[in-house]
Amino acid sequence: ELVNVYYPNGSLKYSDSTPQDVALKTIVGDLNGDGFENEFVRGDDYQGDNFLVYNETGFIFEPSDDLGYAQDIVIGDFDGDGNNDEIAVVSNDYYVHVYNTTDGIIWDQMWNNTGMFSDIINEITILDINSDGVDDIGVTISESDNVSVIYGDNGSFVWNIDPGEGAHTIVGADIDNDGFNN
Repeated sequence: ELVNVYYPNGSLKYSDSTPQDVALKTIVGDLNGDGFENEFVRGDDYQGDNFLVYNETGFIFEPSDDLGYAQDIVIGDFDGDGNNDEIAVVSNDYYVHVYNTTDGIIWDQMWNNTGMFSDIINEITILDINSDGVDDIGVTISESDNVSVIYGDNGSFVWNIDPGEGAHTIVGADIDNDGFNN
């Protein structure tokens, strides 16, 4: 499976053959803080890589850890520095992994919540559950239908509930009009 990046006129800018299989999800963001959303993250399915990060010139990062396939990916500010320069990846090993960068090139794992969940995570979303300006993460769990919220800066539980059947998606909204999606 190739990654092809095109100019607006349809001409090819670059092509990369690093990915091993079909992309489950691709998201775009400003991961290096230059003011342009010209970096993107691609999560491969179960036959492929963990996740791959690209910028305007090509492939730049793949984690050395075997995360399994990237079930879902979000970009957020999990360290509270005011920049959306972290990637949260849900892998098929029931973990949430958060990676941080300061320049868009060098990436370090901030944390992962090994063993916190006992089933596949369907989806993750960005919330600020405690209104502190640091993004937190909402997750839905496949078989148990649970919904959980974890702190974005360290991966610890805020709460975990079972709302009944069918908890397959989660969103954050400012339902109390305090300016935060919690």
